[in-house]
Amino acid sequence: MDMLAHLKDIYAQYSHDVKELRQNASVFDGMFGMGNDPRDDRLHDVFYDYVGKWAELFLQQNPSGEDVAAAVRWILEAAALHRNEDVYWYYFAAQIHVKPMIPLLAAADCKAIRDWYQEHYPRIERMPVQRDVYRLLCRSAKQNTR
Repeated sequence: MDMLAHLKDIYAQYSHDVKELRQNASVFDGMFGMGNDPRDDRLHDVFYDYVGKWAELFLQQNPSGEDVAAAVRWILEAAALHRNEDVYWYYFAAQIHVKPMIPLLAAADCKAIRDWYQEHYPRIERMPVQRDVYRLLCRSAKQNTR
């Protein structure tokens, strides 16, 4: 199984499910804390957990440096590509799953990803997870000689 294709399927399915959830929601759902607020639906947690499980399985397969770089890029770029969409915040949160992958990246990949990350996620927008990811990218860019 192509692991990156599977990851993309997880993201595509989540995006589809969120759109469907929004379309089927009442205009009043979530208003004043009443009804079934689509933002509180379990499918968001399921997506987050699937990405975490995918990352664990991916790392167990001893992926090549090229595959690791592609996976890290995909996960980090997803939120930036879907800014102002309902999926944004969970794509942003799912970035935590790249943390164990970063030490496996070559220094050149870390530098390139770090520079891209800095441009697309300015310091002021970063949550604790993103600050950790950025720090790891900086540290790995200096230490990795692969």
